[in-house]
Amino acid sequence: MNNETIIYLLRKTSLTRTEIGKLTLDQYTTLLKEVYYQESVEEYWQNYKWAAIMALLKTLVGIYTKHPKNYQVKDFLKGEAPTRNKPQNELEELASKHNVKLPTKEIKNRGE
Repeated sequence: MNNETIIYLLRKTSLTRTEIGKLTLDQYTTLLKEVYYQESVEEYWQNYKWAAIMALLKTLVGIYTKHPKNYQVKDFLKGEAPTRNKPQNELEELASKHNVKLPTKEIKNRGE
């Protein structure tokens, strides 16, 4: 456990510092992974909503051009919703493709 992840859990959960300190390393790592997962799902669906709005606007603007096109959400949002069982290397590739900074190696290695 390091200060960075403890503060992160304090912000994202209703746990207190004392409750976090009582967690075993396995519980702590599992909780941290779940919070990361939940946050990524929430972010994906937020981005999905914005992509849907962009697709609608782009389609509406395109109606008044010579070559209208029906835009889809996938034109603005690449990838799929996060799943729990993604292989680690696929996750790293996806993060680098979208310029997302993954947690430090120290945090990732604690769960293994």
